[in-house]
Amino acid sequence: MKALSVRAPWWWAILHLGKDIENRDWHTNFRGTIYLHAGKYWKDSAIEEDIDDISFIMGDAIPEIFCPEEALYDGRGCLVGKVDIVDCVKESESRWFFGDFGFVLRNPVAFPRPIPFKGALGFFDVPDNIWKFPPEQQSNQEIETCANASAPDARKSSVATIAIALRNAEQPSKTMTGASCAKPSRTAVNAAQPADTVPSTTR
Repeated sequence: MKALSVRAPWWWAILHLGKDIENRDWHTNFRGTIYLHAGKYWKDSAIEEDIDDISFIMGDAIPEIFCPEEALYDGRGCLVGKVDIVDCVKESESRWFFGDFGFVLRNPVAFPRPIPFKGALGFFDVPDNIWKFPPEQQSNQEIETCANASAPDARKSSVATIAIALRNAEQPSKTMTGASCAKPSRTAVNAAQPADTVPSTTR
């Protein structure tokens, strides 16, 4: 089965926050179910800005704790769920769309635990039933060690605090509706760079 790598916190938004569009700067004819891979890229300032963008997009619909930092951090370099791609559009009324192309997503399913797997640019192949493998079988040459769940505190950021605090912060007065809505305040670059070691700017 195919997989697509998306960096934090956008993969979490797909699985848990109703993000129904994956923005890219390239078109796809692919339709069907894919595994969702969480890219390894992690930079505190970038994660904080993206969480702020998600807060802006969701507005009053945002939950109190919407992007738990521990789950985001521990998911790096892992398969975290699956989702269906049902279309590829150049415009959409979804509040999550800001082009150039939007992969229309349906039926997200989060895995009970992250599954370590090496990502790649664009779509890449993953064994169909890997999510059913017991941990002791998740060690072939394609699979890498996932981020240690007990990573040192020194590598933890303040993202969790920011995520919790955002709910109580003043919500922007603007709204994002329709295909012609304004992009988030930070320029949205929809580069096709979801590889583990490349800063993916897809959302």
